[in-house]
Amino acid sequence: MAALGKGAIFLILFFLWCAYVVLGIFVFAATEGNAAHNFQERRERQNMTGLKAETMQKHNMTDAEFETLTKKIREAANSDEDYPDERRWNYVDSFWFVVVLLTTIGYGDLFPVTLIGKVVCGVYAAFGIPITILLLRFIGQQMLRGERALITTIERSCLKRNGPPGHLNEKCFVFGCLYLLVLVFVGAGASMIIEEGWSYEESIYFYVITFTTVGFGDVYPQKGRYVTIPLIFLGLTAISNILHAAAAWALIRRVTAGSLETEETGKLTESTEKGTEGSFETEETAKLAESTEKGTEV
Repeated sequence: MAALGKGAIFLILFFLWCAYVVLGIFVFAATEGNAAHNFQERRERQNMTGLKAETMQKHNMTDAEFETLTKKIREAANSDEDYPDERRWNYVDSFWFVVVLLTTIGYGDLFPVTLIGKVVCGVYAAFGIPITILLLRFIGQQMLRGERALITTIERSCLKRNGPPGHLNEKCFVFGCLYLLVLVFVGAGASMIIEEGWSYEESIYFYVITFTTVGFGDVYPQKGRYVTIPLIFLGLTAISNILHAAAAWALIRRVTAGSLETEETGKLTESTEKGTEGSFETEETAKLAESTEKGTEV
């Protein structure tokens, strides 16, 4: 019954989070789709104006000559793929933005530029981030329970050890750290296969910064977002699992220390009571001996 309750809680949180993400995709695609493109065009137009003035002054060019030069450059490029910043903010971009926002990573590669988009972003984050934290926290707790059951089964069936395993939370902590390292190296290898233009060291750096939700924004994926998104969730659940194992480890040590102190206090109290009873018995024996001696003298 308890397991059914936990399963129901997980389903509620998961479907609530998914619905919230879908809502964010449509909202931000509607509010920022054309606005982001127009913002990019205005910024490029300003840059082009400055470049035009500088180039014409430096090389003594006329307007016609400069326009001819820019036309030839655009024809040489001959592809929108060489200018990834010119594409519109579509549903895929909105999905990426929502995931990065709700997980508090915040690379800064996408951001709202309209007033309504900024207001919606603030309200959306205020409700969505707590839901995401609750979901990750719940998954981390269930992962810790699964690790405890797995370690117990391995020690009983393979190692033939009876009784509860020793240092169980410490073993779960080590297991969680190893799982996180595997995710980092797998993610780095996937980034190299997708050819993001990173070195293996840069890929490892990216996933370490991502899983710790720092998200500097100096490195972020362009082609491999569809691979990065599931790895983000796996990495964040691994971090949640490690934190729960560390917390359980510290709690067990504290409870154990408290029980030892209680046991020592009980022994001290028992010995004190025994000592008190012994002193009372000695005093009664002395009085009895004294009265006996007096009776003998009489």
